Amino acid sequence: MQMWEVEGGLGDVMAALPKAMAGRGHRVMVVVPRYENYPDAWETGVRRVYSVFNSQQEVGYFHQFIDGVDYIFVDHPCFQNHGKDIYGGDRGEIQFRCALLCKAALEAVWHVPCGGIAYGDENLCFIANDWHTALLPVYLQASKLRDSIGNALYTYRQFRDSFRGIQLRGMGQDLSWDNAATLYEEVMVAAKYQW
Repeated sequence: MQMWEVEGGLGDVMAALPKAMAGRGHRVMVVVPRYENYPDAWETGVRRVYSVFNSQQEVGYFHQFIDGVDYIFVDHPCFQNHGKDIYGGDRGEIQFRCALLCKAALEAVWHVPCGGIAYGDENLCFIANDWHTALLPVYLQASKLRDSIGNALYTYRQFRDSFRGIQLRGMGQDLSWDNAATLYEEVMVAAKYQW
């Protein structure tokens, strides 16, 4: 990754790690800002819109395959404007760029077809390098929570009557910690037979 922006020892490690992981047989994607027009990176045609700082921002994705690693470049004017000074701008501008990069990186695995197919959500490991990507774990957790809540609401709507029966059954009982394990088992058994 020396042909792009690498800062310090951590940057050197993160430049070597993807190649080492690919050398061990892993499918590896590195997502970085597109600070410049890199000559060998090609436009994927994938465009996504993300909500960042109360505004809708569209990004594009460029791709380059080197040494067994898929390098994905997130294209947005905020990155191009700071190609020679990646730490440039005021605090708000830097936070905006970091937030946009994290959201775009998180979604790249599902939307950018590398080698003709997106990575999907099987066996994923996200490595957030340095403070630029500090929000990635937060967005990842929020995404999982959003999906979980959506699934729970869908399940509730599908089995509303059964849930009401289970709730009524538990409401009249002692809900102390001493009784919690027994009640939990009873509720699950009741749920199994009602569904």
